Amino acid sequence: MPYEIEVLKLLARLAAADGVVEPVEVAQIAAAGRAAGVGERAIEQLKNLLESHGGLPEPDLAILRQKPHLTMAAAREMVAVDGVLADAEMVALRRLAAQLGLDDIHD
Repeated sequence: MPYEIEVLKLLARLAAADGVVEPVEVAQIAAAGRAAGVGERAIEQLKNLLESHGGLPEPDLAILRQKPHLTMAAAREMVAVDGVLADAEMVALRRLAAQLGLDDIHD
């Protein structure tokens, strides 16, 4: 379960990357958490942080690096969910790919 929690943290940070957290992004994070078996309490805490523009927790990159391709796929899906790929989101995806040891955001 630690991997799934870290992915949710990452998705939350990506949702906030462009400065606007859309309801569809919050719903996507909640759905991803439920599908992965993350507890409702943890999902609600993250949703509350997103909706209140609170300080979002940093994901543990060491854990995310254990599944770099899966992590990148989840990240790409997150930034596409609102139908707008902001420059800040693209920058965040490129940075994430490098942090995961991937050559490209499409790896």
